[in-house]
Amino acid sequence: MKRPRVLMAIAISMATSWIAACVHRGAPANPFAVSPDNLFGRIRTLAVAPVTASVELDLSGHSVAKLETVLEDRLEQAGFNVVPAYEYLGIWQHIADGFGGFYDTHTGERDDESYRLATEQMRQELRDRHEVDGVLFPELRDGMVPFRYGVAKWDGASQGVSGAYGLSGEVRAISLVVAIEDLAGTELFANGFGFATIDAWHDGDWLSLDLDAVVEDSRLISEAVTGVLAPIVEAIPADSSGMLRHLPASADHEDHST
Repeated sequence: MKRPRVLMAIAISMATSWIAACVHRGAPANPFAVSPDNLFGRIRTLAVAPVTASVELDLSGHSVAKLETVLEDRLEQAGFNVVPAYEYLGIWQHIADGFGGFYDTHTGERDDESYRLATEQMRQELRDRHEVDGVLFPELRDGMVPFRYGVAKWDGASQGVSGAYGLSGEVRAISLVVAIEDLAGTELFANGFGFATIDAWHDGDWLSLDLDAVVEDSRLISEAVTGVLAPIVEAIPADSSGMLRHLPASADHEDHST
């Protein structure tokens, strides 16, 4: 599947900020807000929103494209029908253009009513165009994590800290955090998994790594996506490959948005 590689950071932010408050950093004891059977019964087609990150991380749109692709592929392998991130973004940009933007050019304040109407239209467009049942919102969250004798352990990940062999302390790191919501805005699943440490110890000081290069690393992407989606994959019976895509619609599935 060919994908557009130019993603505007402001458009990505607008496209996903309506659920950002629902996403938390870390690996919860139980990532399911509903039973796995309930989630599988309600969600057959998932739209993947573009990956978001804090402004401080200063990631390019190009660097997250591979991460989005792997997320989409793994969800398809789990049996979901998937609407890719570039399709989600294209719909949102069209809606945002129709509203002429949501922020006052003089005050910088957002028109909350226009934004609310736009997000409702977004949900409806996803449902009408692609029969979407829910959205997966991925985010890269940064923060300080502890390391001991040169090894950082956080959010299920364990990685060596470059240049810090034998040392202990704290280092900046990022985690991949995902949430699945139905189109009514109800959170069904939320999980986090450590992605990478992003500073290196060199000549007695911390140096920032090339963040785009870190986020584009195939091994790191694979490990983080595997970790963050593991509870979903493990909840699907081993003999039910593709079960979500091929099961007949249930009453649960048909009524969940009412």
